[in-house]
Amino acid sequence: MRLGERNSSGHRYVRVIGVRLALLFAVFLPVAGCSQLSFIYGLAGSALEDEAAFFLDLDEEDERLVDRKIDEFLAWHDAAMLPRYAQFMKAQADLVAADKVDRVAVTDAVEALRLMLDDLVRGAAPYVAEILANHTTPDKLGHLERRMTERLEERRSELAEPEDERLEARIEKITDNLERFTGDLEDAQISRIRLYATQTVGANKRWLDARVNRQRAFLNFLAQEPSRAEITSFLHKIVLHGHEIVDPAYQSVSKARWQLFNALLADIMLSLSAEQRETMAETLRDYAAELQALSG
Repeated sequence: MRLGERNSSGHRYVRVIGVRLALLFAVFLPVAGCSQLSFIYGLAGSALEDEAAFFLDLDEEDERLVDRKIDEFLAWHDAAMLPRYAQFMKAQADLVAADKVDRVAVTDAVEALRLMLDDLVRGAAPYVAEILANHTTPDKLGHLERRMTERLEERRSELAEPEDERLEARIEKITDNLERFTGDLEDAQISRIRLYATQTVGANKRWLDARVNRQRAFLNFLAQEPSRAEITSFLHKIVLHGHEIVDPAYQSVSKARWQLFNALLADIMLSLSAEQRETMAETLRDYAAELQALSG
């Protein structure tokens, strides 16, 4: 599969190579305006291929398998997930337009997003597992470990930047993402974002420690030459429930971060002006319509 052969999805995060594949679709919406969505969505195949080529030691047969599994995964995602995203956005647009968003509604929306993320990772895991089953030899695991370490060092370098600079960049990023839906935010709303960013900017170092632990557990697991079914089960758990495998204390850290995120969204949603609500409802409906069209 090459770029342009199919409409597919957006791209970003990784904790292990499987997370790259599974989490792409959970993050592509906030990084593009609605007019860019089809374009960004069409880049998924190429982005996934690039990530596989970076992390994995691929021969020609491996490359063919990666291409095939990416095609299959994107076809599943088109059919199984895009309509759900569209339905969710239409429902949220209706609530916003009717000015019926309260803290309970925000909590329900966040829980719905988390459920979709869980289903997304669960759905992606079998495709990733088929690829990873061919990468359990010492040489291939050594390559994967070196690439993971390289990415970790990049992240450490980012976290070594002065905290005030990272804080300002985080505030700007969150503000930009929200303004894609609401239009310009007011000073008081940006101040609320600043509070949230200040509360969470230091948590990234703790997240990095957890990532190191999970990657080590992931590599140790693959070294046991597990079956595809075992890899599938492990991927879902290590991506979304890693505390069940390693670093149990991180569960409370993750829970606290979700609570802070939920509180931020609730405060912003309850502070929206009539104009901002109108803009947000229209944007959500535009996204929903385009996602429905992309689903075929």
